[in-house]
Amino acid sequence: MLLTLALHLITPATPATDLLPLTEADLNRTQESGCAFSFDQVTKTLLYTIGRDLMLRTPQGFALCRFDQAQLDAFTDAKRPLFCGGRTLRLRRTGATHGFPESDSAGWGATLTLTNGKTSKTLRGNAGVAC
Repeated sequence: MLLTLALHLITPATPATDLLPLTEADLNRTQESGCAFSFDQVTKTLLYTIGRDLMLRTPQGFALCRFDQAQLDAFTDAKRPLFCGGRTLRLRRTGATHGFPESDSAGWGATLTLTNGKTSKTLRGNAGVAC
């Protein structure tokens, strides 16, 4: 009992708004294909869309949410939030878009705000699309 209590006191709780990196297995859990969008921090992909599917991983587990193309386009263009994995997701562009025609892709600085109930957290990173 004391060991359990001691471990609980030194192990930081993961906030309910946190996103965990997606794994290769996570990214392969959809049959969708087409253009892909991601939000990354350094080498960690925290949010990924392909076709109509949006994927993320929270401390509670993996979430795959399906949206129509207009909803996803409005989200990736930072015009409207989406709700997935028990969180409201809002994207905001923070930098200029850099196009890479040789790979049919583009990237830009972005923030992703996650809201779970009354708790919000904003993550800084990079967003990008590839077709």
